[in-house]
Amino acid sequence: MSVTKEETRMALLEKGVLAEYVVERDAGAHLVGSVYKGKVSRILQGIQAAFIDIGLHNDGLAHISKLSKDYLKHPSDLFSVGDIVDCYVIDIKKDQEKVSLSLLEE
Repeated sequence: MSVTKEETRMALLEKGVLAEYVVERDAGAHLVGSVYKGKVSRILQGIQAAFIDIGLHNDGLAHISKLSKDYLKHPSDLFSVGDIVDCYVIDIKKDQEKVSLSLLEE
């Protein structure tokens, strides 16, 4: 058995012969660092963020600080609902089903 943060590997031997080999991977671990084309689904001025649909169960959230290197007063200064954007997955909280996104290459 081998266990890391990203995956668990298990092998079952029967009389010294490999009978079964299983690899379980964290479903979200491989997504961090990935680039997606997403569609802006909502812009919330109150929390200064945009929700972006990248094809997962829940839309990802991109805070205004992760939208541009330039100063933005509101996320709507940069784009509108329905716009297609390239975004990076920067964090996944699987237990809370939350995905954090950035439009900035990290």
